[in-house]
Amino acid sequence: MTKQEYLVLIQIGGAGDPEIWRAGAGVWLTDEQAAVHLAAGNIQAINKTVVPEAPASDVVVHEVGEKPAEVKKVK
Repeated sequence: MTKQEYLVLIQIGGAGDPEIWRAGAGVWLTDEQAAVHLAAGNIQAINKTVVPEAPASDVVVHEVGEKPAEVKKVK
């Protein structure tokens, strides 16, 4: 697995964790590891890091003013 470098924005890890990364540190992560921390806003890409694409979401987001779909009532 290829790892890429990211900048830690807020401390990751804490008491009892085998590793702790402090804000401002560089950390090397796989795409799978990075996706979790990117989504949480814990890290950001640096140098020539290619940020992995976020997985497709099962959640449907409707815009303000969008007409809702009809809901069928069950008897």
